[in-house]
Order: sequence, then structure tokens, then C-alpha cells
Amino acid sequence: LLVWSERSPEDIAIVTITPEYPGSRHTGLVSGLRKFTRYFGSALCFTTPGDGPRSPPTLLQTHEDAPGPVSSLSFPEVLDTSVRVSWEEPADRNGIITGYVLWWERTGVNSSRLERSLSNATLQHQLTGLTSVTSYTILVAARTVAGPGRTTASTVSTGVPPELPGAPSNLVISNISPRSVTISFRPGSDGKTAKSQWVVEGQVVKMDGEEEAWKVVYQIQHVPGTQLLEIPDLTPFTQYRFRMRQANIVGSSPLGGPSRLIQTLQAAPDTPPSNLTLLAATQTSLRVRWKPLLDHQFNGSPDAVGYRLRVRRVDGAGKEKLEETRAAAGGERGQAAGSSSREASLEGLDPWTQYLVQIQAFNSIGAGPWSSGVAAHTAESVPSGAPVNVSAEAVSSTKILLKWAAVLGSQKNGVILGYKVLCAEKDSIAPPSVSVVVGERSGTLLFGVLEKYTLYALQVLAYTRLGDGPPSSPVLTRTKEDVPGPPARMVFPEVRLTSVRVVWQPPSNPNGIILGYQISYRLESADPQRWTTVEVGSNARQFTVTGLSPQHNYLFRLTGRTALGWGETQEALVITTERRAIVVEK
Repeated sequence: LLVWSERSPEDIAIVTITPEYPGSRHTGLVSGLRKFTRYFGSALCFTTPGDGPRSPPTLLQTHEDAPGPVSSLSFPEVLDTSVRVSWEEPADRNGIITGYVLWWERTGVNSSRLERSLSNATLQHQLTGLTSVTSYTILVAARTVAGPGRTTASTVSTGVPPELPGAPSNLVISNISPRSVTISFRPGSDGKTAKSQWVVEGQVVKMDGEEEAWKVVYQIQHVPGTQLLEIPDLTPFTQYRFRMRQANIVGSSPLGGPSRLIQTLQAAPDTPPSNLTLLAATQTSLRVRWKPLLDHQFNGSPDAVGYRLRVRRVDGAGKEKLEETRAAAGGERGQAAGSSSREASLEGLDPWTQYLVQIQAFNSIGAGPWSSGVAAHTAESVPSGAPVNVSAEAVSSTKILLKWAAVLGSQKNGVILGYKVLCAEKDSIAPPSVSVVVGERSGTLLFGVLEKYTLYALQVLAYTRLGDGPPSSPVLTRTKEDVPGPPARMVFPEVRLTSVRVVWQPPSNPNGIILGYQISYRLESADPQRWTTVEVGSNARQFTVTGLSPQHNYLFRLTGRTALGWGETQEALVITTERRAIVVEK
């Protein structure tokens, strides 16, 4: 048999049981367990080779019994006609404590015994109606459903009738800090009974000598032997006097004489200025206003006090900035030190940006806590940055598609109303054309009716209600090639009976790279579809046509070619003669 406590599974009690054959059921007893305690029980069979598996554990609990004796029986307060009895729970409860029984009798007089039943939550009781200067025997026992346990007994003697205590005296102040002092003193008489309380009163004396009313600054229950008290929660850099009184069951003693005047040490301010407000002054500055601290709230000398402002962007970008402003010394009593320093200007900020501002007060000792943050926007301005990711693509010989992304958030400086797109031929002295795209989002714009095979410089800028931001860097894009225009200035400086020299200039609108020229001619009276064609290179500027018939009218055509094909033609009528040259352009 294996038994272990629910709380101590490693501490297993083992009992070996000899089987009773031929019976099929066996009984075993495990003793030495704790009362009213939960145990797990399990069984296993074993043979010579070893143990078999354990059975599933069963949770059991031992029965309740009467409890053990209560502990720490004491009498923390003994008066002439009453005694306060105190005790602690039994170490061995042996069940659920349902209450306590208290007996008392005059020592040696059993017939005077009295009894009182108390709840299980009661660990002290005040016995009253006793006779002064008399010895009493007091007994206490705990109770469970199994009955009361063993009693714990003690003897105590009541005292003489109490009186008011005497006043404490000889107050000495030491260990002066910003918020506390230590007071040593000589206790007054106890009034023939136990002291119950110490009460310390303080008086604030202002710098101009004005004395405030006395008020209680500290009180504590009496601890035997007390002759030293630490007084907390004082105000830094403040003049105090102290006086004391003590109390017992009868009442409070007279007040003792006041201590010497002392001043607590300086400390950092406890509170930040209040009513922090912000106003957008300009595009790069905020005006900050607040309610100053009163003189005493600085917790130090007014000669070295001031305010510190902390400002940072709400979006977390950039570094936080600190600005200080000094408060003027010698403010009127009760008024703000440095009442003229109720506002300050924060400069060098980014336009149209939300900032969070906090304020703290400081003195020569240190800084106080920061106030809650207040947010505000600087005023709107023109954008400080250009649209990003600007790209252009020629989609035909006369069209370019321009794309761009919005201005970075930190550079918008206001509400972007739209974009202006600047387009001009590269190196042109003419002002660029301007196209407006309304809206803040990323945009596209298709330029149409552009010059063919021409290099353009394209830029984009954003604008707010206050004006234009900087343009983006120029994006150079050339429109695609197309067939060329007609050659320029086609002339015939030499006309003979059987030959003609043709001279020309490249097209005014080449619309691409000229790869060559084509000269076509035929008799005016011949079939319109039958032309004699000659091709020459791109650098040719003249060509002589031979093998013509004298005194005949010829039609000449001249055209250029790019990668996209032959362009527009230039035509002329020429008469082969040596008497005169006639050129008629159509």
C-alpha cells in the first residue's frame, strides 16, 4: 500500500500486506498520518522479480479531531478593570476551526470562572468589568466539530486606576531632509496605564514671518520604548516648528512645548505647471503658454528656478528638442515666481507638422515631473520636397506618359491641392508649358501633340494653398521616331537636254534619324504609276539624273526615310532644255 500527502507527493508511506488466500479482497491499515489531511492512496502487487504497476490513485481525507492548543497567548493591554487578550491559531488545527472558547477566573477561585464563545475570526478579546489590582487566570481553546482542543492558560494582574498622561518634552530635531525629520523626545508620565498613541503637530512659518495654524502632521500607535519618531510627508524648503502630545485610555496629554524652528531641505518640484496650451505662431514655430507654479511649489530657493519644454514630432521622426526659460526671482507672496515667464516660443520646427509638447519645472536641485503632452500643428507652408519616383515613357512619336508618386509626408507642409507638370524641349529658352493635376495622390499625365523625335525635359511640383514647392529633377525623354517631313529647298541648278542635277537640304522635321533619300522621276505625259527611282545615302545632298529626253517635261519627287519608313515628298516639274531653266514646285 502506498500513501502520500496531496501537498508532499515525494513523501510516500509504504505498508506491505500479506495476501489472504483464497480470499479475493484484502484489507490493510496505514497509520501515523496527519489529522484532517488529504492523501492519495494506491496499491500494487509484487513478486520475487519485482513490483507490478500501481493502481490509479484514490484521493482520501483523514477525519477531523479536536485542535491543538492556541499559540502566542499574550496580554498587550492591561488596565485597572480590563485586559486585552490576544492569541494565534493552533499550529495543529486538525480540522476546520469553528470558534474559540475563553475562560477567566480569579486565580485560585474556581467558582468565579466565566466563559465566552467567540467566532473563528476572533484572535483577541477585551475582558472588562474586572477588579483592579487582582490576579486572574485566563484560558483559551480552539474548537472544531470534534469539540474543543487543549487549553492554553496564563495569569495576569490588573492595575491601578489610570490617569491622563504627561506631556512629552525636550524635543530635539535631527536628520533634516526635504520631506522628513527625526524627533527625539522625553516621554511624559504614562498615567498608570499603557500609552496608546503619539501625536505630532506642526506649524509652518513663512519666509516673511507669518505663522500658520498648528495642525496634526503625524500620529502613530504607541510602541513600548518609543523615544524617536520620523515625521514624513513634509514640504521641502519650508520652515517648521513641532510639538507633541501622547494619549492613553483616559485621553490626551497636554501639548508639550514647541521645538526650535527648522527648515526642510530643498528638493526638485513635485508637480508640473498646469494649463499647458499651444498656438501655431508661424510655419516653423509654436507659441506655448502655461500657468506658473507658486513660490512654494518650486520646493527650493526662487533664485534658480525655471521651466523646461520638451517638444517632439508625433510621428516619431527627428530628434526631440529641449528649451529652457528662467523664472524671475522674488515673485509676490503666493503668486507665481517669474509670472512674466508664462509663455515661450519654440522655433526651428517643421511646417505643418504635429508636435507633442510637455513642460516641467526645475530648481537648483533637479527637475520635477513632466506634464501630460499637448499636441498642436505648426502653420501650413509650401511643400519643402518634390514628388518622388518621377518617370516618363514615350508612347508614340507625339505622346509621353509621365508618372509620379506623392510628396513624402514630412515634406508636404500642408494639404497638397494638386501638382503642376512642367514640359519643355531640352535647351529651349522658351518658358515650359504648365499642366495642372488636381488631387493629393500619386498621378499620371499623358502629354499629346508633342514634336516628333524630340527630347523633352519634364518636371513635377506639388502645391498647397500657400504656393508651389520645388520641382523634381528634370526627366529627359524623347518622343518616338516617325516618318520624316519633306526635304527642304529642293532646287535644280543645272538643267541640260539629257540630264538634271537635283540639290536639296534635309527635312526641317526629320522626325528621327534620316537613313537615306529617294529621288523619283517620270515624263509628265507617262503613266502616273511608272516612276524611275534612285536611292542615295543619308549624307547625300545632290544627285544628277541622266539619260533624259531633250525638250520634255519631267516630274521629280524627293523623300527621306527613317526607321519607320519613307516620309512626305517634295515635288517639282522640270523641262529638259538648254535655253532656259524652268522649275515649278507643287
